[in-house]
Amino acid sequence: MSKVGSYIFRRLCHPLPPNTNHWTAPTKRDQLAEYTCRFRRRILPLLDGRVLEIGAGNGILAEALRDAGAGRIVATDYWDKFGEFVDNCVEDCTGLDFVRADSRCLPFGGGVFDAVITQDGFEHFLQPGEALTDAYRVLKPRGTFIVTFGPPWFSPRGGHMMFLRPPPWFHLAFSDKMIFAVRARYRSDGVKNWTEGYSPLSKITVARFRRLARAAGFAPLEETLWPVRSATILTTLPFVREFFCNLYAGIWQKQAGEE
Repeated sequence: MSKVGSYIFRRLCHPLPPNTNHWTAPTKRDQLAEYTCRFRRRILPLLDGRVLEIGAGNGILAEALRDAGAGRIVATDYWDKFGEFVDNCVEDCTGLDFVRADSRCLPFGGGVFDAVITQDGFEHFLQPGEALTDAYRVLKPRGTFIVTFGPPWFSPRGGHMMFLRPPPWFHLAFSDKMIFAVRARYRSDGVKNWTEGYSPLSKITVARFRRLARAAGFAPLEETLWPVRSATILTTLPFVREFFCNLYAGIWQKQAGEE
């Protein structure tokens, strides 16, 4: 490993002090507003039936959608602290079911949900193709898969590690070994690669997500690449748009007559 490269990367980072919380959970109102504005069409009518959320995190989105008039929601996550965070964050569980479950093998029958949603977590699914396949299985024909995730891998912040406050595209410019050696200076959890730890990454790009969604059987209804800051025009250019995309939002549909 290059000591010079490691030194340069470390100097380019501006780490937050230890134990600093660099993210604050939004309120239900803010969560709902942020989520619904990411789509060109109104999504609440798509959530009128039975809804499954995968990667539900603290459960706030499920509660916010319930309050806004969505149908019966089952919220799942495989995180071992899922129940604890739901207990701490969700004020009223009426009309909501929380189930710890693996997105690759959901404990539900085929064709039972009208919609499957996942918000800002798909880049952390280490087997995204398997998750899409099982989401397809549990959907009814013409059911919708509604997804937001980001930053995608080619984004300036695609490597996450926000606590390091690293330079843009650091994960593409420096080797994994170098990045995790520097990370170890500020985190003592023993994480040595992208697939380990509390917040693993699958390195998923928008292009790869599209391929996997089509391979699972979905057809796109709507897709939006939300740009970084004022780079809107760059997200319309085929060869560079992913490098200036901060978030992907899409609505995909299971075809009629398929189970």
